[in-house]
Amino acid sequence: MSATLVWAGLVVILGLAACERGAAPTDAGAEPYQDAVAAFYTGVAGIQVGESGLAEERFRRVIELFPEEPAAWANLGLVLLIRGDVEEAAERLDRARSLAPDNSRIQLLSALAAREAGQPDAATEQLRRAAELDPRNLQALYLLAQTLEQEGRPGEAIPVTDRILAARPGNVVALLERARLAAASQDASALGESLDRIGAQADVEALGAAGELASVRAAAAAGDFQRASAEITRLQARLQQRPAYLQDQSAMAISPGRLELLLTRFLSLPNPAARPAAPDTALSFTAEPLSTGGGPPAW
Repeated sequence: MSATLVWAGLVVILGLAACERGAAPTDAGAEPYQDAVAAFYTGVAGIQVGESGLAEERFRRVIELFPEEPAAWANLGLVLLIRGDVEEAAERLDRARSLAPDNSRIQLLSALAAREAGQPDAATEQLRRAAELDPRNLQALYLLAQTLEQEGRPGEAIPVTDRILAARPGNVVALLERARLAAASQDASALGESLDRIGAQADVEALGAAGELASVRAAAAAGDFQRASAEITRLQARLQQRPAYLQDQSAMAISPGRLELLLTRFLSLPNPAARPAAPDTALSFTAEPLSTGGGPPAW
């Protein structure tokens, strides 16, 4: 038998085998993939409307079908974290992190679990990694600053707030946080600079906050950093009346529901393409006279 015939036979055999196997599980038309897509987006919708039980069941289904999909592990971890099951949440998020080590949001979720488990060192490491992967992840930076302060390291937190302010120079919440950290670490220079930047905000005087700002300056000038911290709290209460305050806060603070950390797209599996229905070109409308029975219309 010639080599050509042998190769031809192999091609036919391989072709038949491929036909018998059918579509790969991740092909758009394959049943496992369609099942995973339906389960994933049902889970996303479930957690968004507070149906955590449904969300958990659906994300577990995606993991059963495609255990290599990190978004399903991360979202399952988020559901468990919201519920307060911190230990299992940490395990699921560790799995997600091992599958997607370069995903900043998953690093942030893992850090949240570590904080709630009383592991500040692990949380700090993961938050630093999250900010390294995505310098625009202001939530990771803000949480890192808070974690460092809680660990008695407010001086280390000041450069972290500087990174937030590099991205959002006029963010008054970040400026107040920087001032508070400077007072806590007794850094007169950083405190004075923070107060100058707060004072440069156009609406400070309009809100009647000039007096509170002057009180902070006076305490700082006297070297009374404890009183300066108390005056910063009063200044913050006044500036909370600022229309953009909540917007500044939401730019970097994680909401209580944490829904902004939900992953709404696959990270490993192909994401489904939008397939709008074909237009119904046969649809038509015919105008007909409105019958009122001889009387006025009854609207």
